[in-house]
Amino acid sequence: MKRNLKTIARRSAGVLAMFALLVGAYLIFELQNLQAESAGRRSTEAVAVELVERELLPSISFAVIENGQIGDVQTVGIADSATGERVTGDTLYEAASLTKPVVAELARRLYNQGLFDLDEAVSDTISLDRISSQVARERITPRHLLSHSSGLPNWSGDNRNPARTDVLDVRFEPGSAFQYSGEGYGILLTFLEAKSGRTADTLAGELFRELGMANSTLVGRGHRGHFARGHWGVSPDRQPWKTPAPVAAYSLFTNANDYARFIQYVMRNHATGLTSGDPFSAVHINIDSATTDQNTETLGWSLGWGTLQQKDRTIYFQWGDNGAFRSFAAFDPKTGNAIVYFTNGSFGTLFADELAEPVLGDISMASSWFASPPKEIARTWLRY
Repeated sequence: MKRNLKTIARRSAGVLAMFALLVGAYLIFELQNLQAESAGRRSTEAVAVELVERELLPSISFAVIENGQIGDVQTVGIADSATGERVTGDTLYEAASLTKPVVAELARRLYNQGLFDLDEAVSDTISLDRISSQVARERITPRHLLSHSSGLPNWSGDNRNPARTDVLDVRFEPGSAFQYSGEGYGILLTFLEAKSGRTADTLAGELFRELGMANSTLVGRGHRGHFARGHWGVSPDRQPWKTPAPVAAYSLFTNANDYARFIQYVMRNHATGLTSGDPFSAVHINIDSATTDQNTETLGWSLGWGTLQQKDRTIYFQWGDNGAFRSFAAFDPKTGNAIVYFTNGSFGTLFADELAEPVLGDISMASSWFASPPKEIARTWLRY
């Protein structure tokens, strides 16, 4: 009997010890989860540093916004791998297509001043003789240009030649489908200049001064600043394109510190615009949709930003691709969370998921759509 009691006691002690170990392991697991959740900014920072340390990017300038407040802003890496020159907090990057939301914001400001109507014919104000279809020339509106639904191509001919006269063919009836168009934004900026009687550089300068974006410019040529060099991978590729005049699709030079101020401003406008019916906050054209686990995600475009509509929120986003410079920005006006980053390497847009996830959660439907080269193929090659 005594031996049985001792056996039972030993077994009970073993069970209790195992239970204690399990409870301890569970508590450690939960503590690690809490630490990971509370380290959202550090996780974004960790990804950024890793990408530079593994030589997948020469450098990155990123900013995180949480609850509407700018938090972590950092620039790490090499400005020019040929010289070994390092980046600083003031280093300027080609923003590429992150220029387009700035142009859209100029449009919103002029629209709110009553200077134009979203559905008026653009050809009533400026010449659209480059467009081959007379019907399209008469039908294209600012709404179509802002939402990439004009039917115009992305580019035709040499997009670095502002004096080009090559013909633009329209691929579908304006307003009926989506076609990303740098040409369309160029026409839009000319229209805004005509309506306001001011140059694009003047309009943008007013916005930049208002927001404290001291290092940003639409005209790179003649601008004093520290510019990053573009890289193919991490190999030196080219010096930055410093245009003599604003180009609506890609000529902005900026960095994460400045652009975070712009996103903070735009995000506030969209937060109120979603409830007030501001047309610049609404989705104007749908692009694609997917359903998984009874949740439907829809890609679309507002007047200036791409949109990812998920179950209970809309993420606004834009990527930039000037080849040797890549960038990305996204925000959720409901939570006030956002991220923006600029890189001087050709792989920059491949890592939008990892950099944005700690701040915005899963945005993979959007990032898979715009990644170039295709994300999974590139990552396999890069072993990331």
